[in-house]
Amino acid sequence: MTVSACLDVHKDKCHGVIMDEDGEVLKGEEFENSLQGVESFFRGFRHADAVIEASYSWRPAYERLEEIGIESKLIGMKNSPSRHA
Repeated sequence: MTVSACLDVHKDKCHGVIMDEDGEVLKGEEFENSLQGVESFFRGFRHADAVIEASYSWRPAYERLEEIGIESKLIGMKNSPSRHA
């Protein structure tokens, strides 16, 4: 099963959603923007790919995801499919 995550990253907190290939939300919550917070959010979903909103605070979250083995990509909101719906 393909599982994808989308993260809205802020200085101290992140909001994340994990969905399956059919668009069913498997998890959605706010968590601390720290290694412990990221690890906790992705517990049970280490095989997920992630996209991160390219905002001013993306880099620490990107590095934390990299540290726990989650492949991630940056996305600009102007390129988001939801912006064109």
